[in-house]
Amino acid sequence: MHRQVFIFFIVFFLWNYFYANGQNRNNVWMFGNHTGLDFNTTPPQVLKKTIVGFTSLPYYTTSICDSSGKLLFYTDGSTVWNQRNKEIPKYLHRWPWGGHVMPLICPYPGNDSLYYLFGVSDGSYENRLQYLTINMKGNGWLGEIVYPQPSTLSNYFTVLLNNASVLVAGTAHCNNKDTWIVAHSGNALYSFLVTANGVDSVPVVSKIDPLVIREGFINAALGNIKFSANGEKMVVPVANEKKIVVFNFNNTTGQFSNPVALSLPEKFELEDVELSPDGTKLYYGAYKVLEEEPYPELHDIFQMDLKAGSEKDITKTNIRITTHPDREVCSPYMCIYVYRTLQLTPDGRIYISMRTAQPGKANFDLRLSVIENPNEAGLACFYRANAIDMGSVYQVISYNYIRSQVFSPLEEGIQVQTNNCADKPVSFSLLYNQVDSVKWDFGDLPSGDNNFSRLLKPQHTYPAPGTYIAKAIIYKTCNVFTAVKKVTITTDLSVHVPPVLKDTVACTGDTLHLDASTMNATGYMWNTGLIYPIMNIYSPGTYSVTVYNACSLDRREFSVKYDDCYCKIFVPNVFTPNRDGLNDVFKPVLYCSAKDLQFSVYNSYGKRIFTTTKPGQGWNGYDGSTPADAGTYVWVLQYRNPNNRQVYNERGPVMLIR
Repeated sequence: MHRQVFIFFIVFFLWNYFYANGQNRNNVWMFGNHTGLDFNTTPPQVLKKTIVGFTSLPYYTTSICDSSGKLLFYTDGSTVWNQRNKEIPKYLHRWPWGGHVMPLICPYPGNDSLYYLFGVSDGSYENRLQYLTINMKGNGWLGEIVYPQPSTLSNYFTVLLNNASVLVAGTAHCNNKDTWIVAHSGNALYSFLVTANGVDSVPVVSKIDPLVIREGFINAALGNIKFSANGEKMVVPVANEKKIVVFNFNNTTGQFSNPVALSLPEKFELEDVELSPDGTKLYYGAYKVLEEEPYPELHDIFQMDLKAGSEKDITKTNIRITTHPDREVCSPYMCIYVYRTLQLTPDGRIYISMRTAQPGKANFDLRLSVIENPNEAGLACFYRANAIDMGSVYQVISYNYIRSQVFSPLEEGIQVQTNNCADKPVSFSLLYNQVDSVKWDFGDLPSGDNNFSRLLKPQHTYPAPGTYIAKAIIYKTCNVFTAVKKVTITTDLSVHVPPVLKDTVACTGDTLHLDASTMNATGYMWNTGLIYPIMNIYSPGTYSVTVYNACSLDRREFSVKYDDCYCKIFVPNVFTPNRDGLNDVFKPVLYCSAKDLQFSVYNSYGKRIFTTTKPGQGWNGYDGSTPADAGTYVWVLQYRNPNNRQVYNERGPVMLIR
């Protein structure tokens, strides 16, 4: 019995060791045009004046940190820099990659100083998946390439695959110790296993039906093949065929299966793709060109629900999540470009690159947009435009990393909102979909039997604001582990869109003044891009507003229609300006939103003694500062009927009685 307990604790220790050493390994990103993000803080800290910078696209980078999140080194596949931003010397100044490179760093399993650098390029040694080794303990802890020292000048790197597309990705093996490295060549996907014994040069080969992806090199536009954080799916952007293919992945065997080929909307071109952490939602950036001068490109972000069923069913869930498209267009003064890239980040959100101006012309759109809840379907994913201020022109966030290193089973196995409202139950889910069963403990023992559940997606209502520790024992085919998550219940209450915002029919020419103000809200977002609670609507269409705070959001979509309404003007023929509060002002009564109104009053000598262009304003019976005499006056009214746009001129007498 004691021996069994001892073995259990050894196994538990080893699992925790490998998981803990996977955490924080990709917390510092260098990307784009001399920029980066440090995810060791919340929100992430913007890094400025980094070394990386590109002259042409596509351009990808990769980096690695130690288990505490401290940067070790980073590379764009052409040059490697250490944590001091100093170039790590290359072995005899030799290098196996050139041109555009897709790099990926993979740690040696069970080693804290040795790292594999994988890559495919379209320049030197083009279209070959190759790797070499970097020793961060070498050169006085500043790093050296390569380790061990090669016996000849030509064997400092290893070739794994020829005729490879410039794509490479990685994910954890089911044992969470080893790693799969995946590339594409010809008509197949190749999975290479990295273990403590090295890189297995004999790959697991998954053939691809040419009806799914044509044989040959894949053009991924600005993208790359990407695994979901749970390693259960991989997405392949096939820009040259205007499609996206999603595969299931068996991280025990390395085999891909059940490809789902999803076509883009008509006339759209693919830019980049991304998967939600749990692999159930597909996001992609795409654009179309308007067929009118100056032929602008309209760039949008879309979502599809991969759990909808067949390819046809999934395509039906396609929804645009951006509030309005970004335009790429050139004028005589400058050009505005959109390099749309999407990246799942260590904080569980998806970051999206925005627009940039022609170099030297203007600095604007220096922000990243964010999908706050990428596991959620439809607009509940909450796309937030311009959420992160980079402070400089960054252009792209093309970064490659092994997501399973960041989303460890122990800490990210439970998916739950960071902050939760005091008046709503907390919704729980798992990072993994392929589980046998689960046992939940919500950390709320006074709730009795309600503290436990075996549902895959349970809810629990906590008694009061505070911090609770939830646990889930997750049973998978190849292992069993316990995920732990801190759950924060705030004092905030949930927000709700006011009920006055609903389907509306207005009169032609009317302006609707809509107010979404509601209790507890800290932010507003209309589908027009407006971020204030009040919006004026002048034209028919479908509108939506999202109200939110730190723990909740609510959204409502409604239609506005305009119809011709009864439009008649009534002008009284008598009034009594004696300050008794009754009939003291002479003015026309409008039964519609008349436009271009002008109302004037003349005395018997033809002198104009009053005029206005403001609806609702009238004559108070004065001629300047003197009360006008009792008697008959003539009024003249001109206005435009909003229904037929015609201008009407009317006149008549009015009796002033004192």
